[in-house]
Amino acid sequence: MKLPEKPKIPDSKDTIFWLKFQSQIVNQKNSRENIPPERYEKIAVLLWLWLVNLMCVDPKELHGTSYVSKELDKATLVTASVTTIANWWNAFTTLPFLLFMFESMGIFSFPAAMLSNVVLIKLGNSLATGVASHQPGSSGFALIGTGGFITLNIVLTFISGVGSELLLNQPGLSRKLGEDLAQESVFQPLENEISVIQQNATKIRQECTTLQRKLEALTPNDPKRDELHLAAYGLYADRINQGGYKSYENDPIEQWPACPKANALEAASDRQLKVAQDKYQEKLTEVKNYGSDLAYLKNNEPEIYESSFNEAGNISSGTEVTRVAAILFVQKLLNRQWVDLGQSLFVMTISVITSTIAIFMAISYSRREDVQMSKSEAVIKAREVFINETIFDLSKNQVSPEDERLFALFVKDLKETGHCDYPPFFEYVKHAREMEKTRYLQGDVEIIEKALEQVKNGYHKLINSNSEPEIVAGQNLINQGCDSITALASRYYPKSDRVKELIKTVEYVQAYLQYPRLNLPLTSRTVGYLEELLTASISLVERMDQTMRKNYDYTIKNI
Repeated sequence: MKLPEKPKIPDSKDTIFWLKFQSQIVNQKNSRENIPPERYEKIAVLLWLWLVNLMCVDPKELHGTSYVSKELDKATLVTASVTTIANWWNAFTTLPFLLFMFESMGIFSFPAAMLSNVVLIKLGNSLATGVASHQPGSSGFALIGTGGFITLNIVLTFISGVGSELLLNQPGLSRKLGEDLAQESVFQPLENEISVIQQNATKIRQECTTLQRKLEALTPNDPKRDELHLAAYGLYADRINQGGYKSYENDPIEQWPACPKANALEAASDRQLKVAQDKYQEKLTEVKNYGSDLAYLKNNEPEIYESSFNEAGNISSGTEVTRVAAILFVQKLLNRQWVDLGQSLFVMTISVITSTIAIFMAISYSRREDVQMSKSEAVIKAREVFINETIFDLSKNQVSPEDERLFALFVKDLKETGHCDYPPFFEYVKHAREMEKTRYLQGDVEIIEKALEQVKNGYHKLINSNSEPEIVAGQNLINQGCDSITALASRYYPKSDRVKELIKTVEYVQAYLQYPRLNLPLTSRTVGYLEELLTASISLVERMDQTMRKNYDYTIKNI
């Protein structure tokens, strides 16, 4: 494979002619000269620039300055705009959450919320810039930036839904907290009372059931039956005397046998349970008659109500209202209550869409070839060579001071922005980028070219040899070349049966040339083997050359 030749740097006179008549450098120079110096020094302008840099993704930070095309400028502007809009939307929709979260700080709550919002915007912008820094030398840093950007957007997307609940559903949040407080202070004690009664009855019955199972497991003549029967039912006479006097009835009920005690206590617990359940139902009806749990608390539990709600009926604590909003939003989301979510779902959906687009666009942008080219060290070195050689040629041609200043302005603009429409310059740095991306192919090309040359030279030395030293030298050349060729062929074609056959042929002839020692003159058989080895080596090299050409074309097609 023959690599493309390095483009030549044009004559400095041609470069100056292009700068004067075809580039925008002259217009930029005139426009800058017409702006009064004091205009750059105005505090308002500086403050505005600082604010824009703080709140927006700076397009210049998303790429390098070695070479920047017009297409890259457009893509950068779109990526920066989409990312900035996504960050702004997330910040806007999370502001209610921050305001309520800092509400306890009094007069400092709004400044604290705004400061936190600005920090989140700046963090999102910085992480987006980190995503765009993806290149071989900083892939770890870009990976961290990508993970942080995705995580931040997921968190802010969720908080945007909660923030919408806070902003748009204050009555619903009050109702939710009212229900929780009513459950905790009114219904939970009654439910606990019912639960305790049921658990006690179950526990007593369990003791009786255990003794019954043990009795059933014993044989009729087992000596332990009397003891277990006494614990479970009392005396045999008590059990036979159905409906009559029982010997244990005068004892405290705690001392009764397990099963009679369970029957007696169950009857009592049933009566207690009925009373407790009726009481619970009465309380439910009472609360329902007030229309809501919140209204019931306001009229019957003023201390609880006033500790959690203000005069307007809204939750008084910012921390508490954010907690309730988060719980209510998650419940609606998990239960798929889309209608109840309403505007919160709309806000969150917009956040999901903008965040997803921003994430994938930033990742895709970072992998663009022109972005990688704008940060390429090889392109920077080529740019410096182009500039230095042009400067040297300018000094040789003794151009006018005006032309020198024009070229100096061009160099300054090129280094600051990377912008240059000069075709020879583009071809020069493009070649540098091609060589950088195909460096591994260049090494392989050099190896197979050198290896094939060694095989050819070794072949001719053996064919034309007149002494034993020439035979040994030819054998060494063939072995060195064939080893390199077969090693690369095995790496390029690990599964090709045809390549394996050619490699086997080469290795067989190599072994034949080693044992036994070759004698002069060479036999026709030996010459035939040498020709077969040369043919197989050439075939392997041609195959690899074609593959390398395809890899080269594929690698540089987007440059």
